[in-house]
Amino acid sequence: MKSAALSYRPIQENESKRLAMDLVRSPENFERELERYAASVVMTVAYGKRVDDMNDPAVQMVLEMMQYMASLNVPGRFLAESFPILAKFPDFMSPWKKEVKANAAYYGISLEHTTPPLPPLGLNFTKLAAVIH
Repeated sequence: MKSAALSYRPIQENESKRLAMDLVRSPENFERELERYAASVVMTVAYGKRVDDMNDPAVQMVLEMMQYMASLNVPGRFLAESFPILAKFPDFMSPWKKEVKANAAYYGISLEHTTPPLPPLGLNFTKLAAVIH
């Protein structure tokens, strides 16, 4: 059976060719070109959509969501981290729940704690996450 990493090789090769051409054309923008390369590989593998420009609305939405998710990982951001009993409070007594739920709805993230059935062998788990979403 072909590993998932091997199946992504053509995507990486195509994006690498594009990256090489972009770097030859404008070496002063190497950082932007590397970001586009990485974003395009990830978006193609996950969603089947290439990134031609970092200003693409889909890319901007993903970057914005990643920044928000990273902001949630700041220790002590929510009192419920220090006092777990607060997580059991009803929504009207938990303003942080309102913020998290509003952002989850905005980004289309389900907060349900369900476990999906196991996929058949050979299925791309990244794409499965997008389908389950």
